Amino acid sequence: MKKFSHPGLLSLDILAAGVAYFGAYLVRLEPVFYGLYLPTMEKTTPVVMVIAGITFLATGLYRSLPRYASLDTLIAVARSCTAAVAVSALAIFIVWRGANVPRSVFLIQWMLMFLALSGVRLWPRLWRYRPLIPIRVARADRIPVLIYGAGDAGALIVREMMTGKRADYWPVGFIDDDSGKQGRTVHGRPVLGSGADLEKLARKADVREVLVAIPSASGAELRRIVERCGTQVPDVVVKTLPSLTDLIEGRVSVTQFHEVRIEDLLKRAPRDLDPERVREFIRGEVVLVTGAGGSIGSELCRQVAACGPAELILFEQGEYNLYTTDSELEERFPGVRRQSVLGDASHRASVEPVIERTQPGILFHAAAYKHVPLLEENPCEGVANNVLGVLNTAEAADAAGVKHFVFISTDKAVHPVSVMGAAKRVGELFIQAVAGRSDTNFNVVRFGNVLGSSGSVIPKFTEQIRRGLPVTITDPQMTRYFMLTSEAVQLVMQAASLNRSGDIFVLDMGEPVSIEDLARDVAQLMGAARDGEPQIEFEYTGLRPGEKLEERLCIQPTDQRPTGFGSILVEGYRSDLGWDEIRAGLDRLVQAARSGEVEDTIRALADLVPEYAPVTARYVDLLGKAPKTSA
Repeated sequence: MKKFSHPGLLSLDILAAGVAYFGAYLVRLEPVFYGLYLPTMEKTTPVVMVIAGITFLATGLYRSLPRYASLDTLIAVARSCTAAVAVSALAIFIVWRGANVPRSVFLIQWMLMFLALSGVRLWPRLWRYRPLIPIRVARADRIPVLIYGAGDAGALIVREMMTGKRADYWPVGFIDDDSGKQGRTVHGRPVLGSGADLEKLARKADVREVLVAIPSASGAELRRIVERCGTQVPDVVVKTLPSLTDLIEGRVSVTQFHEVRIEDLLKRAPRDLDPERVREFIRGEVVLVTGAGGSIGSELCRQVAACGPAELILFEQGEYNLYTTDSELEERFPGVRRQSVLGDASHRASVEPVIERTQPGILFHAAAYKHVPLLEENPCEGVANNVLGVLNTAEAADAAGVKHFVFISTDKAVHPVSVMGAAKRVGELFIQAVAGRSDTNFNVVRFGNVLGSSGSVIPKFTEQIRRGLPVTITDPQMTRYFMLTSEAVQLVMQAASLNRSGDIFVLDMGEPVSIEDLARDVAQLMGAARDGEPQIEFEYTGLRPGEKLEERLCIQPTDQRPTGFGSILVEGYRSDLGWDEIRAGLDRLVQAARSGEVEDTIRALADLVPEYAPVTARYVDLLGKAPKTSA
């Protein structure tokens, strides 16, 4: 039997019930009548107290902890008080036939008892929140901050600061662009004005930090706020909350601010995501992820693990990357069964037995070489890894009866000018071809660059700015599509859940981003700015081998089909090559790559991908095609 843990509180409540009943007479009656009703009061008060104690226990009043009292607690108190008064009144009228008790005594008793019991339960919280009293002033050891956003997140932040969980901060007040909130207070702190008043308010209160408390803000909204702060108060540090996704999933708390990063400026508000659909798709399935140690593969593992798979198989070529991902999953998802397998998808003898043994229901193929200039210099290795990897994995999945196979592709496969892009396009062609000959749902998901991946331009820009070096970019006109890794993986999993075969799903990447503007944003965030303008020098290096100025996401942008989700479209273009042509072309390509025959490898790529138009000089001469500098 579970031990009752609130005997002291029960005793206090019973005493409060008796005092409330006795006090109700004193409130209701004139003093001259006290003596007349005293016998009744003495006779019925003990009964009222006993009934109250029994009723409080029966109605579950002690299930919640007083220190966490909330509106639910007050509702429970009201329910218990009502039951106690009703039963007491009934007993008095049955046993003593009313005993000349005024009816209004019971109403007054209810009110007094409710106030007493509520006060007892709210006192711990009132004591904890005593710093909310406006007469408190900031101490010298606390950082004065302005909070941008007087919504729910901002209110929670102030409460945490004022109650000691973030005692290093003192909230001067709020800034909010909603005119309806200005002039009001939130937890005793005033909404002082809008973003236009930032400089005046920051100078007046000697504010050192601005905390952006809008976790649902898109990158564009956050960029506007950061630019405003950089222009008006460049010496004030701007911090923001974690993303709404991280907060919802419990990865971080609302008190974990961080300085604004470039990832924050490029994020977008989640659009038409269906997390429950994805969870149902993953839950209870054995899921295998190739390239599990890479940027996309590791994030796939995290999000798959959060959906409750029957088992998660991590397949990865790099030992350290596999170890790192496996260790993180062990810490974050200890209840998820998993296997970590060292292997190379480009070797059939490595990947095939794993698929046969584990019998996955869902397979995400994310393993690939992706560094464009390196693959231009090493085309045979690039083709052997990227093409053979998808061939071996897809054929093994088909043979094992895998239900869903998802191939991760890239925008560089559209009108490719590089070996990497052309090899990815070959993978797309093969997946579409094999989909028509298999019971497995084979799909491709194509998207652009993800932030935080190995080789990303952001760390390079950061290091150059930190060392005071010129920032090297290829061309002032260069643009790229960017997406946060977590956003891309959410959409990959949602596309996979659509239960269609043979489609190339294209993710909505938003508008392409200027690489030069990206470098300016990095400089702004690093404080390398004066009067709101980044103080950096650019050095233009020209296109590297295999690069083009801009990328596209669809071969025929005007020929796209909807999926029911605005963030996911289907590529309408399909190759005219039949299965026999693709298989014959693949045999020639694989043979050339394995033999190290560079020229034959490039020719075989061009035969399979007629739109392949390389920009690397030696491949241009080989194929006799004029180079292109953009898509």
